[in-house]
Amino acid sequence: MSRLRGKKELNTELNLTPLVDLFSTIVCFLLIAAVWVQVSALEVKQSYGTEGAPSKVENYELNIAYVKDNQIQAEFKKGRRKNVVKAEGTDFEATLADLNAKIKGWMEKNTNAVIAAAFIKPKKSVDYGQLVSTMDVLRQNNLSNIGIVKLGDR
Repeated sequence: MSRLRGKKELNTELNLTPLVDLFSTIVCFLLIAAVWVQVSALEVKQSYGTEGAPSKVENYELNIAYVKDNQIQAEFKKGRRKNVVKAEGTDFEATLADLNAKIKGWMEKNTNAVIAAAFIKPKKSVDYGQLVSTMDVLRQNNLSNIGIVKLGDR
């Protein structure tokens, strides 16, 4: 007992609080530094010697409108230039097949043209199944940027 009275008790516990504070600060710094690296990275193209001749691809817009029950109008538009094609058939499936053929024919004829966006303008009489079928025809022709225009727009 006499030994314990004269000496202080030795604290053998590890104090981890400053270490955890240090690691949390380092993690925050590394996350912010990673964002800074992404923000500050700019893609710069050289002006000479890195690319071939500029491409002569023309971007067109395709507007699909339901004119009558079995008639669909496809308008290929670039600026003020317009090429209007009408697809007709005895029923809606035949009209869609004709529309598919007209779009493929236009794409084969205009090899340097790309349809950047396609817009479908339905009428009130067009049901949802016909609209989805029309979108399927556009997807078959590798058109992925398809929009539906509400009545009164465009």
